[in-house]
Amino acid sequence: MNQPITPQEESTPPQQQDGPSQTQGGSKGALIGAIIVVILLIVAAVFVFVDRSEQDNIADTTLESASEIEALPDETLDALTTQSSSDEISAIEEDLTNTNLDDIDTELDAIDQELQAEGF
Repeated sequence: MNQPITPQEESTPPQQQDGPSQTQGGSKGALIGAIIVVILLIVAAVFVFVDRSEQDNIADTTLESASEIEALPDETLDALTTQSSSDEISAIEEDLTNTNLDDIDTELDAIDQELQAEGF
């Protein structure tokens, strides 16, 4: 009783069974790598968010609107507006003598110091 071998049985190689150690080792490494990548992305997002919120807070506290700046008293501007409107030479000389422009760049120095303190 010799049974003939069918072609399907001859061409099918025996299936290899992977042991549990090979499958678990590869999936553990991939899982650990994915967890590390996710943690790094979360840490980077937190740093970016904290940095931007600090910059927003600095911008909110230091910037004044144009109307607030215009409302501030300005002695130099007040002195210039109180000058005479005469076009006589003696009136013009008196206005020039009374005009003090020595401290005109003081505000610019203060702005430079503030910008340097902020790191700009």
